[in-house]
Amino acid sequence: MPNDEYVVHPEGELDIATVPALRDHWLHAIDREQPGRFVVDLGAVTYLDSTALSAIVAVGKRQREHGGRVIVTNVLPRVAKLFQLTGLDAVLEVNSLDGGA
Repeated sequence: MPNDEYVVHPEGELDIATVPALRDHWLHAIDREQPGRFVVDLGAVTYLDSTALSAIVAVGKRQREHGGRVIVTNVLPRVAKLFQLTGLDAVLEVNSLDGGA
């Protein structure tokens, strides 16, 4: 039976140096747990680049394969702007710290 929710709490800078290992861990967790919701809590993230956005997209695709969804939460307003500019806020549930998307 799949778990209802799996939450990850990455910290610091999410970039080309840190994301590959996180991405692998997240995708393995999805395959193993098959959660209904995979929550990426960005509350402790100070920076993210396109590598991190790509990893979150990969997580979203993997989640959809088994009917799950991705929620990105505690997003700083400047980071939420990246999700808006890339259109990812239309395909992922993004909850920013200011309450908007």
